[in-house]
Amino acid sequence: MSSLANLPELVGFFSYSREDDEDSLGALSALRDRIQRELRGQLGRSMKTFRLWQDKEAIPSGTLWEVEIKNAVEQSAFFIPIITPTVVRSPYCRFELDSFLAREAVLGRNDLVFPILYIKVPELEDSTRQRNDPVLSIIAKRQYLDWREFRHRDVNSTDVKEALERFCANICNALHRSWLSPEERAAQEEAAALQHAEVKRKRAEAEAGRRAEEEEHLRRSKTRAEWRLSRPLLVAAGSVVGTAALGAIGIWLVAALATSVPIVQRSRPIESPVSTAPAQAAPALLVPTRAVSPAPPVAPASEQNGRTAYGRKILRFGAAPATAAPALIAPTPAVSPTPPEPPVAGRTASGRRILTFGQ
Repeated sequence: MSSLANLPELVGFFSYSREDDEDSLGALSALRDRIQRELRGQLGRSMKTFRLWQDKEAIPSGTLWEVEIKNAVEQSAFFIPIITPTVVRSPYCRFELDSFLAREAVLGRNDLVFPILYIKVPELEDSTRQRNDPVLSIIAKRQYLDWREFRHRDVNSTDVKEALERFCANICNALHRSWLSPEERAAQEEAAALQHAEVKRKRAEAEAGRRAEEEEHLRRSKTRAEWRLSRPLLVAAGSVVGTAALGAIGIWLVAALATSVPIVQRSRPIESPVSTAPAQAAPALLVPTRAVSPAPPVAPASEQNGRTAYGRKILRFGAAPATAAPALIAPTPAVSPTPPEPPVAGRTASGRRILTFGQ
């Protein structure tokens, strides 16, 4: 970052009316020369690197003044208009002011116009007329130097030189302010635009991520809601399946129990053929067997064969002349019912021996 005072060649634009200069016998041209010398000294420039442009000296005869003024304005870093009623009404002076205002905007500044009120302008003191005139409105907004009391004095007098010194100091302060050239400003604006685009891209990515998270949250919520709605149906279906399975197991158990063979039976005791004395029959000892469903009633075993109707042996313990001892049934595997066989002496219907213990 530099300043306008550091430009290799520094040019200022002195805008005035030639008629006013002729009427004052060249007083405006002398004022321009005095300002140029004061600025050169304060800026530390030479006459080759600094000049205050004036159309009377700079525009050769036969040259298109409009083109020449545009070229001069495009090279200028500051603008000094001499305000008089003639200047306010001059289209040429207005063209010069408008051209430099455009130049000032290109430089990115708004403090490079330094008006000098040389002759009283009634319109400048009327706020209504001031707003309606573009030249006066610009001059009123800028800080101008009231030179009316000095215009009849010699420019080389002490009071005039002191006043010009203060005026030129304001110009030098403005030229020394930090400034970006159009190229530097364009690069800075490009960097700012890239930074803004990057911030906008990151913001868009963050927004896209946030929307994705919201959509994922909504999807999960919808899934959970659908699962809650379908859960009773699943439980009901599971209950039906479970009930059907339990029913099938129950049917299978009932069928299995219905087809099983009873293996525990209490048969009527048989009197021992050896015992003659009356005595109480000893309790029958039953061999423990598997628990089965109640067996259908069977026919009593005969006293001669000593077996049950299914052929199991009847065991007796002790003498029992009057009452037979309880039979002890040996465990046998469950078999299907068989038809009764003819009784055999001392055996059951199934052919097993009947053992009697005691009298």
